[in-house]
Amino acid sequence: MPDDTAYVVFVALHVPLIAGLMWLTTHVSPRIRQRSQLGVDAFLIIHAALHGSVERSAVHVPFEPHNALIFGGGLVGLVHLLRSTELAVVEESCMRPT
Repeated sequence: MPDDTAYVVFVALHVPLIAGLMWLTTHVSPRIRQRSQLGVDAFLIIHAALHGSVERSAVHVPFEPHNALIFGGGLVGLVHLLRSTELAVVEESCMRPT
């Protein structure tokens, strides 16, 4: 695929996906809000992992400043995912009848 076409496809896939997920994180329904937060976390983690695999591929790509945002986003997604999972477990255990 030519670079110009690949760029258009890249933007056409990334921007609506993350915009839709971010919009859903403010939804009135707690269930939809929680699942969309999980979706954002997954997107950020997978996105960083895919970029990391390209960085380690046979073709050497020099580190660029925007990669700090990508890998930082992956780290934030991972921390948020772990923290929200931990809080859900604690909340569930507090709600059990004794």
